[in-house]
Amino acid sequence: MKNKWTHRKLCEDLAITKDTIFIEVAMGSKWMTRPPPPVADVVLVRPSYTRFCVDIFEIKVSRADFLSDIRTEKWKSYLPHCHRFYYAVLSNITCPEEIPDGCGLMVRGEKGWRVLCRSETRDVEVPHPTLLSLLFYREKPPHNINRRNRLEYYWGTYRHLLKARGHAIARLIQIHHYEFCKLVKEET
Repeated sequence: MKNKWTHRKLCEDLAITKDTIFIEVAMGSKWMTRPPPPVADVVLVRPSYTRFCVDIFEIKVSRADFLSDIRTEKWKSYLPHCHRFYYAVLSNITCPEEIPDGCGLMVRGEKGWRVLCRSETRDVEVPHPTLLSLLFYREKPPHNINRRNRLEYYWGTYRHLLKARGHAIARLIQIHHYEFCKLVKEET
């Protein structure tokens, strides 16, 4: 049986569960920084003046991808940008014993996400470029799951009305096309 989960679908599923819009966010400027900053799969910001917390979730859909990340220590590049770091994986990818010290593990099973290993909360000051990146991401036109859900709801709910209005507009254009062309010729 083919796996129904792609990297993007898993990101969106976790983002919906965590109620966040931050999917695949660069942790700084991709154009002004060399080497470019890491791109976090899912970011959760817990707004608070006293206990502000940024969580980064690294999504892994295959064991090979997970092992490669551990071997190259790519996960360490996220640590300066967050207070807690989690691996978010499908249920058969890894176990808590394989997770590096200080990292957490969330697993997606048949009934949803659950935390198998809590991440340590580290006392770091999130860099200014990371915070700006999150702010800029929030201001972008929404292209993520929330927008798609709103559009699908709108299109599904009002599809018959939009089609009827589209047909009415097409009929009006057809009826008045000759008059419109005549006006355009007179103005030129």
